[in-house]
Amino acid sequence: MRAAPALLLLVLTAGVAVAQGNIKTAPPGKPGQQQDTTAQDPDATARAILRQLRAPRAPSVEETRQPIVNEADGGVLRALDMMTGQLEDLKMKNGDTVKFGRLTITLRECRYPVDNPSGDAFAYLTIWDKRDPKPRFQGWVIASSPALSAMDHPRYDVWVLRCNIPAAETASGG
Repeated sequence: MRAAPALLLLVLTAGVAVAQGNIKTAPPGKPGQQQDTTAQDPDATARAILRQLRAPRAPSVEETRQPIVNEADGGVLRALDMMTGQLEDLKMKNGDTVKFGRLTITLRECRYPVDNPSGDAFAYLTIWDKRDPKPRFQGWVIASSPALSAMDHPRYDVWVLRCNIPAAETASGG
């Protein structure tokens, strides 16, 4: 909340400048027609300043660069039954469906970064609980950030460990 006093000061300063006539604002309309609208809307400049302050900053080129990925033929998931402590690694091919307790898990696809094949994995999963007619989870799970898109289930947890990467890619590093 430290920014609030500074923002208030900025808005008040802009309002005073508009009221004193130091800042002229032109209404939207015909080009070449200059009109002083300070008397009509003294808060226009303050609102314009606030809009610019609220506008998100443009991301840098580095921030917008996304990793280039390859699609693997499958992956390895880990499933945990928190009630019994049962932990199982599920080796699956893309399109495979396996059962774990009450869950039915389908791996649609697994992708990995080209520049670091063993560094991360992205798996698209659909998970059903036999007690629920709708999928309990459907979406991408990221190995390096499993909590980012985790399945919300009181008993089970499922996350991706890695993709099945061809031996030639792991040996050459990409």
